[in-house]
Amino acid sequence: MECPQCRHSNSDQARFCNQCGTPLSLLCPQCHHENPAGSRFCNQCGRLLSSPPEARDTLQEVGPGGERRQATVLFSDLSGYTALNETLDPEEVEAIMRRIKEQAVQIVERYGGIVNQFVGDEILALFGIPHAHEDDPLRAVNAALALHALVRQIGPAVEARIGQPLRMHTGIHTGLIVTTLRDERDGRYGITGDTVNTGARLKALAQADEILISPAMQRLITPYFTTEALAAVRVKGKAQPLIPYRVVEAAPILSRFEAAEQRGFAPCTGRDQELASLHYSLGKAMQGEGEFVSVVGEAGIGKSRLLYEFRHSLDQERVTVWQGRCQSSRSDTPYFPFLDALRQGLHLPDEGALPETVATRIVAIDPSLEPFLPLYLHLLSIRSEYPLPAHMQGEELRQAIQEALSAILTLSARHRPLVLLLEDWHWSDEASQAALQHLIGMASSAPLLVVVTYRPELPANWGHRTSHTPLILKPLSIHHTERIIKSLIDASHLPEGFTALIHEQTAGNPLFIEEICYALLEEGILVVVDGEATLTQTLEHLALPDTVQAIIRTRLDRLPPAAQEVLRLGSVIGRVFGRRILERLYPDQVALAEALEMLQKTEMIQQIRVLPEAEYTFKHVLTQEVAYETLLRQRRKVLHGQVGKVMEELDQDRLEEQVYLLHYHFRLAEDWEKAVIYGRQAAESAERLSQFPEAVRMLAQTQTCLEQLPEDRSRQETLLDLLLRQERLYETLGWRDQQQAIIDQLLALLSPGDNPSCLAEVYVRQGELHTLLGRFAEAEQVLSQALALRRALSDQAGEAHVFRSIGFLRWHQGRYDDALSCNEAVLAIDRERGDLTAIATDLTNLGVVLRKLGHYARALACLEEARQLYTSLHNLVKLAPTLYNIANVHRDRGDLEQALTYYRQAYDIHVHCRNLIGQAFTLTSIAHISWEQGKVQESLRLYQDVVQMTRDIRYGQGLLHALRMVGELLLVLNRPQDALPCLLEATTVATELKEQENEALIWSKVATIYEEHLQNSLEAFSAWEKVCALRRQLANPPGELEALQQMIRLSRHPLNAPEQAIRYLHEALDLARRLGDQVQQGELLNQLGILEWHQAAYTEALMHYEQARQIYEDLGDLVHLGLILNSLGVTLRGLRRHDEALVCLQEAVTTHQQTGQRLLEGHGLAAIGDVYYDLGRYDEAIQHYQASLEIRRSIDDSRGEGWMLHHLARVYAAQGSPLSAREYTRQALAMATECGDGELCRACTQLQAQL
Repeated sequence: MECPQCRHSNSDQARFCNQCGTPLSLLCPQCHHENPAGSRFCNQCGRLLSSPPEARDTLQEVGPGGERRQATVLFSDLSGYTALNETLDPEEVEAIMRRIKEQAVQIVERYGGIVNQFVGDEILALFGIPHAHEDDPLRAVNAALALHALVRQIGPAVEARIGQPLRMHTGIHTGLIVTTLRDERDGRYGITGDTVNTGARLKALAQADEILISPAMQRLITPYFTTEALAAVRVKGKAQPLIPYRVVEAAPILSRFEAAEQRGFAPCTGRDQELASLHYSLGKAMQGEGEFVSVVGEAGIGKSRLLYEFRHSLDQERVTVWQGRCQSSRSDTPYFPFLDALRQGLHLPDEGALPETVATRIVAIDPSLEPFLPLYLHLLSIRSEYPLPAHMQGEELRQAIQEALSAILTLSARHRPLVLLLEDWHWSDEASQAALQHLIGMASSAPLLVVVTYRPELPANWGHRTSHTPLILKPLSIHHTERIIKSLIDASHLPEGFTALIHEQTAGNPLFIEEICYALLEEGILVVVDGEATLTQTLEHLALPDTVQAIIRTRLDRLPPAAQEVLRLGSVIGRVFGRRILERLYPDQVALAEALEMLQKTEMIQQIRVLPEAEYTFKHVLTQEVAYETLLRQRRKVLHGQVGKVMEELDQDRLEEQVYLLHYHFRLAEDWEKAVIYGRQAAESAERLSQFPEAVRMLAQTQTCLEQLPEDRSRQETLLDLLLRQERLYETLGWRDQQQAIIDQLLALLSPGDNPSCLAEVYVRQGELHTLLGRFAEAEQVLSQALALRRALSDQAGEAHVFRSIGFLRWHQGRYDDALSCNEAVLAIDRERGDLTAIATDLTNLGVVLRKLGHYARALACLEEARQLYTSLHNLVKLAPTLYNIANVHRDRGDLEQALTYYRQAYDIHVHCRNLIGQAFTLTSIAHISWEQGKVQESLRLYQDVVQMTRDIRYGQGLLHALRMVGELLLVLNRPQDALPCLLEATTVATELKEQENEALIWSKVATIYEEHLQNSLEAFSAWEKVCALRRQLANPPGELEALQQMIRLSRHPLNAPEQAIRYLHEALDLARRLGDQVQQGELLNQLGILEWHQAAYTEALMHYEQARQIYEDLGDLVHLGLILNSLGVTLRGLRRHDEALVCLQEAVTTHQQTGQRLLEGHGLAAIGDVYYDLGRYDEAIQHYQASLEIRRSIDDSRGEGWMLHHLARVYAAQGSPLSAREYTRQALAMATECGDGELCRACTQLQAQL
């Protein structure tokens, strides 16, 4: 007998190949009949045993030189094997092991894996090699369960003889492995990697009949199997303990869709049109016109979800639904989806259905189905007294089954319209496909709707049927993607750009969206708090979840070898790849053309350009990533180098356009010299286009490449240049921390004796940064060091450069005359040197200083000379800022139209030079003039343009100013709710830029919006807290005190938090004392006293009022002194120190009379009346209340008048004069009603009740 694997000739009695160990017979998994090797169908029952050889040939083995693959590794050992050998005869042991190995091979292959090798009693099985399935981890666990069941079945016959159970113990892990072809004797595939080691160690940990899996496996199989975690164990070679999981049993969930249903669906979105089409087809079917709908879409696009929504929208009283689902592991089971639908429609269990029950239910549908009963029972594998006729075999049997299936479905539909849903038809078997074609032909006059879902790779041919409606599910739009993301993560706000990134990565595939979002949440990369989603790190290197990789890997493995290789090469070139480069990498032009055509047909790629050369793009960026990941790292490196060299040859005339890609390819090829060259050029290109963050990233990446080169002087000089360029970019972006870090790095690299010129430049950069941060003393020191170095080098140009920076320092110090002197000195040096560009720069700087000093004529003269020089030098980059400064002078002089003329000239030059920062600066000034001219809407539009522009280039300073102005303009237009987001974003930008004073000012505006427009006192208080903290950091006590006062005010009212207000009052009082501000101290002491008095803390209140009294006496402020005397008197009354209270209040009244404070006098008289009332001296109380009443009436104090009437009523009541008391109460109540004083109303009502 010839081995089908290695072609070795074996004896007829051999059951395994003597050369390679391949089984020479196939055991049928259904009836257990032994068939010759190579059989496709079982000789006994007709069950499909294996894929045809031609089908296998289309599946590529491992690529040349090996591959990196995601795979699942199963190690299984026989517990009891030693006892078996010690107890039984070797021939008997060999027979038992042969049986286990034969059936192990069939079990593993049944679940889509391969047995890579047997070593003694150990089985090593691989799932995902040589071709992947979407559910390889599930297949591995199912295979392990079947292996264990097999050995449990074999065990009892020998266990009594060997004295211990015979059981398997298994370990399974999934992950990245490197695999290569190798000699069959050592296993068909060589596999290496941590995945293999972990699987082997899990097997070693497993006890008899245990299946242990890794945490990675557990995450993937959780919905489908019940598992339990075991104690963490230390595993050799791993830093962290490993938590093994024991597989307990299979769960009832069979599909990914069922698992998603259990977890909870995201909203169904973007499928309204398809649902409408299904309902339209159902409507036609219900009128007796059988309809067939095919739903095509890639994996995860939402086919099952569409059917779920359709099914749950149906009226179950009017329509019957039968549903059958194909399974990848059951694609060799004839009629499997129809059997699934039949069991569901007849309400049968998966196993154990009685033939009588089945017969009764089928005949109940229609008696004419009775002749088909033997066929239905045969299909359902139910033994009964209805045997198949002996003559019914082969083609006759197949046609009879098709008739039977069509009959039960069409007859059922005639009793009630029937919807037959057949899912995942790409996994259907040949018999089912023939049965479906027959059914569609029979259903045209029946009220039957058949809906089939499948993936594009199925070469379906439904003919030209008028009853056929094809539905092709397209990817979701970005709008629907955002809706799904928000629902999945329970967020109302997403990070900026997050939706666009996920949509690009997933191409709008709902499953991919879901899996990536869940992975980001599980890994803590995406965090949601109170509906706000934030990222804890960038998504530059977004790892693909295993589920997504498995789906794509499965599609790739179905491709012919040539197509797979072209896809890999394309993945190296990039998301978009040209045919010219491919032709150089894959010289077989015929095979290349065929591969590209196939890749387009399978929608892996699409052609996006024909001329001047054919270009293609990956339809899914994920496809590119998975294809790329299959390449071994060494091969990737070689290919990137080849691509870079081919690009250099093909694009010699336009290398500048390709610098980014050339840097990318040579970096990954580890050709460090070329990577550095092209990296520097790419950074320059990005800077020219105002893509400053990209330029920074490119320089940092280039620096990393530079570090791989040998250390020499050239490398050092290049490093210094890269760092200085990065520092300049950080200054432009306003990223001060990063700027300082680069300067520190430069200073660490340099010494005065080594490179004094470069060191002087670094000192200048440090000095200018200190200046920008307001550290003037530090700036002075380092600029002096820079000047000394330049003078020691006799470097006039360098000396002038330092003087410019000193002038910059003087400007920021507000020493404008000194700044003028510095710039005049620089101009003299540069005139002597004859450097026209430097002269023009000096003249521009002079013009700016002169403008600040108000010397407009001189300023214009300098700027005009600079303009002429730059024009003659054709230096547009420098000319634009000069025009901008000329415009500023005209604006200061009030000539707005002339200013606009120059601003527009400057703007046009910035546009021509693609200087986005210059454009932003100029537009900001134009917008401000529009505001000054009363054109608020136009100003707002321009500022909004600046916001977008500066946000795009991440220019922080410009963005901060523009956002602030947009917010202020929106407030002018009474649109506070629109202004708020702008100002909040501005605070974030200010934080990043360390612009604390700006941030504090913006938070104060935010507080005003919250309080005055949105009536949100808590948010207003929080904003003032931020202002306070910022002012404290800035060492700005007056500003801090202002913020504290706002916090105190809000705490008192409307937050009604007196204890909090008292705490902040003490803080504010300490601050006012440090400032020596007696006026503020007096006001704060008064507020403290009021709050403490209301809390009946009279002693503390008295102490603070006494302190305030002393302050106002020292200040000679009689108005506030009188106010405090009022408060002191009231507080003394609270302490029942009536005599002292009277003295104090009488002094207060005298003071009020001197200052003419009638209202305060009225308060003082009323307080004296209260004291006399307490003492029972009612006539004197009435006298003072009457005096206070007269004052209230004279100054129209209605509320005070009402209270005096109430107090008089109270006194008369105490005197025993009820008539007078009632009259005054009536008048007081009328006054309370008139002025809306609820408290007075309640007091009067209570008094009336007492009377």
